[in-house]
Amino acid sequence: QCLDGDVQLVNGAMGSGIIDGVLQICYAGHWGVVSGVTWTLSEASVVCRQLHYAPVALKAFTYSMNGAVTGSVTFSGLHCVGYEKKILDCYHWPPGYQPFYYYYYSTYAVGVRCQGKVIRNEY
Repeated sequence: QCLDGDVQLVNGAMGSGIIDGVLQICYAGHWGVVSGVTWTLSEASVVCRQLHYAPVALKAFTYSMNGAVTGSVTFSGLHCVGYEKKILDCYHWPPGYQPFYYYYYSTYAVGVRCQGKVIRNEY
């Protein structure tokens, strides 16, 4: 069970204070992936803060949906300024929306690498 806007990183690695993986966002009680190729450190850093890691991501990357990533695309077109507290505070298209010209973007899922778990959230 998950709540709308919850995030998690899956199919990645964890250890020595570092976590990475494919970003999933909960919507309507189900986990789904985020698609796009314009994923930057601004968006990735918001995810790290939301997961209570250091406020600046180590890396933002994409995975091919033809490879290890499975699941339906829930969100796309995410764009963050970088100061947002949660990823859904960023601009995004409506859940499940992908215009016909966005097909290329939907073949990639976004990923994040975060460092340094924060004991107390001060962001």
